[in-house]
Amino acid sequence: MNKNIYILLSLLVLTACNIKIKRSDSLKSSNKIYKQKIEAYENKFVDHFPVRLNTEDYTIIERSAKNFGETSLFLNLYNISEIDSLILSFKAKNVIVYNAAQKPLLVVNQFTNEDNVLSILSQRKTDEMKYILDSINYHGLLPVPNFFYSRNSDKTTQCKLPKDFNLYVLEAQSGKFWDNDHLSNGKYMPNEWKNGYSKGVAISKKRNTVIYWFIIW
Repeated sequence: MNKNIYILLSLLVLTACNIKIKRSDSLKSSNKIYKQKIEAYENKFVDHFPVRLNTEDYTIIERSAKNFGETSLFLNLYNISEIDSLILSFKAKNVIVYNAAQKPLLVVNQFTNEDNVLSILSQRKTDEMKYILDSINYHGLLPVPNFFYSRNSDKTTQCKLPKDFNLYVLEAQSGKFWDNDHLSNGKYMPNEWKNGYSKGVAISKKRNTVIYWFIIW
């Protein structure tokens, strides 16, 4: 083999090995941070989240009750290949499924958006808000998050996710399940859901995207 070619191939192999090691170290660091965030919540609230991350293509979003009127954790995974098996596992559990575009949906803090996120907690309810909360029949619906922050956000749906997303609600209960520092006064929720929690997974096969959520208010 030509000496120059041998040197070039050796450099390419070394470069590939270095990239692999760096990615491994980066993923290890990401999992350390992810584990710390997960462990800040009671296990019953986040036991549906993955045990560990297997990809660097993700984002984690947290909201505090003080600033958002809810305490919530979102894990967004992108370019996921095992979506079909995940969907089948939820179907086997016979969980409640909503399409992102269906109406009505019971969306937690549904009036919050990118424009008013810093001010809405101090605002008074408008007549339109009161009508939406008091007159629309939410009976039998389980609460889902407001995904206004998402990379895939869509202002045309109530939950702010595009219509190619399905929302799998794994569990939701009305009442107070954490100390008041993590809860809201329920100002923008129907009376029967003044406080409560919801956990689940939003999935889009079209985008190969999975969003795990836990939200309490």
